[in-house]
Amino acid sequence: MNTLRILTPAEHGLYRDHLLRLSAEDRRLRFGTPLDDAAIAAFVARISPWDARIIARFDHRLAVVGAVQVTVVG
Repeated sequence: MNTLRILTPAEHGLYRDHLLRLSAEDRRLRFGTPLDDAAIAAFVARISPWDARIIARFDHRLAVVGAVQVTVVG
């Protein structure tokens, strides 16, 4: 069973872990430039729960298998 929902700020580490599992080519495609693990961790740490939402899809093991970050306007 797959689940799709908004992550809580306490779950942003799941998003970070998902991004860290991406291959170098997938990281380049997602961010427009190659990013190392430290840059990804810093990117996720800067996500504000007041300005953005992360919608994630979980697999049967409750691992994030897809995610999108949406900026909240207004």
